[in-house]
Amino acid sequence: MNTLTELIYLLPEDMKTNKFLIIIAYYNRPKIVLNALESIMKLDYDNFEVCFIDDGSHNLGEPIVREFCDLIINKFKFKYINNTIEDKKKQGGSVHGKYMNDAILESNADVVIVLCDDDALFPNYLTNLNNYFNNNPNSYWCYSHVKFYDPTNQHYLESTETPSNPNFNTSNLNAYTSPISPSCKVDGAQVAFRRDAFVEANIWYPYPQTQDCDRYVFEKMITYWGMCNFLGDYGQYKGWFENQLGVKVKKNKEKY
Repeated sequence: MNTLTELIYLLPEDMKTNKFLIIIAYYNRPKIVLNALESIMKLDYDNFEVCFIDDGSHNLGEPIVREFCDLIINKFKFKYINNTIEDKKKQGGSVHGKYMNDAILESNADVVIVLCDDDALFPNYLTNLNNYFNNNPNSYWCYSHVKFYDPTNQHYLESTETPSNPNFNTSNLNAYTSPISPSCKVDGAQVAFRRDAFVEANIWYPYPQTQDCDRYVFEKMITYWGMCNFLGDYGQYKGWFENQLGVKVKKNKEKY
């Protein structure tokens, strides 16, 4: 007679329930991150864990997470980067790439998603990803489409396919439905990838480095894995506003 363990391995591939690692990179935006947290609470798929990486904030994110996500707080792990702005300047950028690598190494998840604190997830995104990776066992990664919202004055469910501000050029992010190299074509949060393949290929996020971390890993992924396939659906709500685009308005920073 087969043991329970043996029966699990005899299940067809499309019955697998993949585990997801959601990494959230947070920095000093306690109000904006509520969108990401609410969207996680509303996911229709339960097999996931969250690594919340706080990159030297003075407005710490963990108390907010513990209050807002108390019902699923056991799914969260917290990492703190004790870096000041001066430290980042001296070392040539943030070391959040190292902490992302550590989170991936420490996890037993099947698939990884990396979000900024202004991103939110569609409620069925993990379900769609689970179906995709089960139906495409030889595919290591995929990308989805996004909808846009201004998290400084909008709830993520008020998102649209086109931002209201014409100065925000989003023409690339939803332009593709065929296999692509994601580098400079989609936002980093639009891409999900298999954790084991990432580790085995020895890809890793760069550090110290602040800009173009996603581009760096995408270019390595394309070398090892080939083109990235379209999931066929929307996956994220993307925060799209001046501060997110690098136009820092220091006097208004606290409100985020």
